[in-house]
Amino acid sequence: MPCPVSVGPRLAWRLQGTFRMRIFRGLVAAFTVCVGLVAVPFGVVSVLYVWVLDELDLPQPPAGQSLTRTQQIELWTANGGEAEVFEVERQYPWTPFLDVVIQKSSLPRAEAPLVWSVARQSLKARGRMPMGWWHLRGVALSIWVTRHWSAADLVNELARTQFLGRSAKGVEAGASAYFGRSFSALELHQRALLQGLAVNPSGREPHCYPERARKARSAVLNRWRSQRLLTTAEAEAAATQALDVVPLSRPCEERRADEVSRSPPSGE
Repeated sequence: MPCPVSVGPRLAWRLQGTFRMRIFRGLVAAFTVCVGLVAVPFGVVSVLYVWVLDELDLPQPPAGQSLTRTQQIELWTANGGEAEVFEVERQYPWTPFLDVVIQKSSLPRAEAPLVWSVARQSLKARGRMPMGWWHLRGVALSIWVTRHWSAADLVNELARTQFLGRSAKGVEAGASAYFGRSFSALELHQRALLQGLAVNPSGREPHCYPERARKARSAVLNRWRSQRLLTTAEAEAAATQALDVVPLSRPCEERRADEVSRSPPSGE
């Protein structure tokens, strides 16, 4: 007959093993639930992203390269980019969701307005739609563009579609409208002026508001200098150049009168 004293330790060992197994199973269950809570939202967002894109005509990068590398970097930095980071940060379907959770702005770098411009142009081709659908499709398109367009593609598209005033759309049309020559033939101060006008072409029209135009040009030149695209001496020399733009076909007084007539009445 076995000694009854040995039954106690054996029973205790079995009970401890059962308790450890229960703890292990509980931890596995908790881990599975946590993974599910994370995976389900990510999966839903990914499916929604694919479903929204399936109904859209996806914008394709512009064919060919219309600008030199130097011209691309100039446009990139003039629109907020960094010369040393000439690339697009890839986004994912769940990126906006994570940005909201961690309170971080999506697309924080220079590509944000350029990417959104491409998405907006694509949405305009579809006509009117409910505002909620417009924003949802815009976010999906913006994410898709960051994954399939390069920085050079974005800048080339900007050069093709950027409105510069005087009914000029794109840098080639702008160079012709303001200087009567092709964009590739423009000098440094002329390229800087075009980019300075892009923010507010009518309010910085060189023929009507020369001081505003000069300030806008200097701001672009200073931006390029800070990005080490040109030296201080080159920036100062370009800033002293005459505007020398093609005269307007209509007097500035008539243009100002039209702007006043089109502006909404001020509230009383």
